[in-house]
Amino acid sequence: MINQGIYIFTEGSTGNLYVGASTSLSLRIQQHLRNNTFSFLSSGDWKLEVIQYPGASFKALEAIKNWKIRQLDAVESGYNTRRASVGLKRKSCNKKKLITEAVAMFKDGASVHKIANTLNRHPQTIRAYLRESGVWKTRSKLIADFNSLIEKGDVKALVDAGFSVSYAHRLTKKTRKQMKSDRNAEVIRRFVNGESQKSIAKTLGIASSTVSRVLGAHFFRKKVK
Repeated sequence: MINQGIYIFTEGSTGNLYVGASTSLSLRIQQHLRNNTFSFLSSGDWKLEVIQYPGASFKALEAIKNWKIRQLDAVESGYNTRRASVGLKRKSCNKKKLITEAVAMFKDGASVHKIANTLNRHPQTIRAYLRESGVWKTRSKLIADFNSLIEKGDVKALVDAGFSVSYAHRLTKKTRKQMKSDRNAEVIRRFVNGESQKSIAKTLGIASSTVSRVLGAHFFRKKVK
């Protein structure tokens, strides 16, 4: 699914426009609808046009959006402003509301860049919001606080603590690789000592197919007892 592009809300009764841009179109549009960014969205008297630009960067999309705003005169006859980077009127650009949403997404495990794309803000702005709310720590501090979880390879706990899934996997990659190596060694040791594959799987709490794969990779061949 293509997510990069611009979108145009048109108010049915007045024809007023709002032009926006995002690298996560579906999330950004849903945010507008969920928060009723503009009063006409709750009335249902509006239409939406989406123009996709596959692979476009956020900077490129902002340039296209600004050009479209000028072309459609969406400042004088719409809901865009020249100064607001996301094009919202200042009365609709509620910082407290943005901070609340950023914190909620951060606690749900979203990365800073994902939050920035969704809220159409610069990552540095999102970090400032998170620091202001008291939930942000520098990456090195976070890692120091959660070293025990990293050493255990506990991806889920790290995600619950605020890391993105991809970063949690990167942090625990070495640990998980070592754990996998230790598990494989234990499978081979038990097999060589005469334990059946089914018994090994049950004892170690892994699937029989995993045991077979480990043994096959080390050139062991033996029928399951």
